[in-house]
Amino acid sequence: MNNKRTEVRASIEFDIKFKVISDDEYKRLRERQKRRSVSFSTQGINLFGSEEAIDTIVLQSIIELLINMDNKLDSIYEILSSGKKELTDNYLRGTGVDISGSGLRMVTEQNLPTDTLIYANFILSRFPFVYIELFGRVVRCRPITIDKKQAYSVAINFVDIFPEDREKIIECVFQKQRQTLREKRAKEIQ
Repeated sequence: MNNKRTEVRASIEFDIKFKVISDDEYKRLRERQKRRSVSFSTQGINLFGSEEAIDTIVLQSIIELLINMDNKLDSIYEILSSGKKELTDNYLRGTGVDISGSGLRMVTEQNLPTDTLIYANFILSRFPFVYIELFGRVVRCRPITIDKKQAYSVAINFVDIFPEDREKIIECVFQKQRQTLREKRAKEIQ
């Protein structure tokens, strides 16, 4: 098996919510996502450019926020309509530690077997607002110790991600790399 990385990745820490899903759940969630998808083209937008470009970014962020709220309402509806007497969060939690356009690595308390299918969502950036939803498959899960507690380093390959979301991730990765290079150069000058 060739383990060479073909994607550029960056160490970006972010909170991630995920749940283990079956193949049937994947199909159902994917169909719901397709029906509600809204596509925006962000090519050629200069973040510090024209007022029109900034308006487009703000509009995109508002719509992504509304989509996120709609997902939350769907989750609340599912919980309430299931007849459960207590509300529980169906999501597990982890911390993303690095990401690329094809996958991510996270640290979590859950031991996830290889080939486990997950649905995950997270906020990669607050400004501009970058909210990502994706389906992934666990390719590696290794036990680690953090502050004398058992945890797991989990590598996930994206199975299904909107091309726009992949582009947002890649843009954030390059932005983080530029920031790291600037900080390194500033230290060298001092």
